[in-house]
Amino acid sequence: MKVKLTEGVTLHIIQSEKFKTILAGIYFKRPLLPVEASYNALLSRIMDHATKTLPSLRAINNELEYLYGSVIVVDTHKYGNNQTIQFKMSFPNEKYLDEVDFYEKPLKILTDIFFDPLIEQGGFKQEIFDQAQATLISEIEMRKDDKMDWAISNCLETMFQDEPYKIHELGTVEWVKAITPQSLYEHLQFLLKEAEIDIIINGDVDDESIVPIVKKWFRLERTSYTPVPRTSNKKEVKAVKYHEEKMQVTQGRLVMGYHYEIEYDDPRYVALFLASAVLGGGGGSKLFIRVREKESLCYTIFARSDKFKSVMLIYAGIDPDNYDKTLALIKEEVKLLQEGDFTEADLAKAKEVIIASFLSISDYQNSFINYYYAQVQFGLPMDIEKKIESIENATKSEVIAASKLLQLDTIAFVTKED
Repeated sequence: MKVKLTEGVTLHIIQSEKFKTILAGIYFKRPLLPVEASYNALLSRIMDHATKTLPSLRAINNELEYLYGSVIVVDTHKYGNNQTIQFKMSFPNEKYLDEVDFYEKPLKILTDIFFDPLIEQGGFKQEIFDQAQATLISEIEMRKDDKMDWAISNCLETMFQDEPYKIHELGTVEWVKAITPQSLYEHLQFLLKEAEIDIIINGDVDDESIVPIVKKWFRLERTSYTPVPRTSNKKEVKAVKYHEEKMQVTQGRLVMGYHYEIEYDDPRYVALFLASAVLGGGGGSKLFIRVREKESLCYTIFARSDKFKSVMLIYAGIDPDNYDKTLALIKEEVKLLQEGDFTEADLAKAKEVIIASFLSISDYQNSFINYYYAQVQFGLPMDIEKKIESIENATKSEVIAASKLLQLDTIAFVTKED
């Protein structure tokens, strides 16, 4: 069920009798922009810390405990060239409580964190702001500690150096330091006026009872907003780009970025996804068996696809001395995939792994609404059974044809210092 609440704000009700809790997710979507990325990230670190009626994190946590252990999570994520701030709250289904109109309480708290935050002198409370700002700066500075994530970021920043996708969802230390309590509050008001907003309610709820409550507390009325346009993933690969960084490491991190011109809503995407799984989707994949098991050239290796940006990444943790040989073997395995050098059994294993991941989506509410939100971005239906059916019906020839669209764009390597 979909309900338009006001311009640019859509309520989605997803009925499910599987859970005894209700999960409400509110997604604010904006284009991924250099300075705004840091503003959005900092908002996600401060919004659930204080409201006018609950002026401290302790007060909020006490209220959540009173509401039978309800939970609020605020975070920011990158979806292709867009960025989304996600406000989520899990709370009990009132069918299992001896309370009338229980949903009024959690939904009021959830909406208060952005409609009625604690404000002093035209901005967020200085003490709370300083703590959130310091926390975010620390998170950004610690990114280098996760060498795998750092190597992948290096690859993507090089691969998309002329596109918004190169921007990290947390922004930069310099941008974060430039934000003030007042400018951050002004940005929140901007989002409430301009952002594209989706509200998703998942659980065993009655549409007629929950919709009026959401309308009551999501008290936003506007006559216009700034829609986020869908951007094309088409990209011309003229030459392979290289990026190398030397750090204090003993294990090298090799990342290879492949581009493919297939959007997520293209019927061929299923075959491309399967190609990625056959190549490096687990312990039975071609890369794992040959590069890790037979040749013992890496500690870990996998391939994964980003449906929002039409990019496949191959990651390998290797001894730096094995760089040339590992790189050559990975390129060879990609070529063999494109030539159809894999068996029906290999394809069946890949299908089994992917189908298992789709079946698990409906077991977890958070995964469920995140998957639904991804479908919304492409105007696709929330039909996991049909998705599984399309995976089961994909043929080897379709996988080969999709794999031939893979183009090596970037090679990034984090290696030990001389």
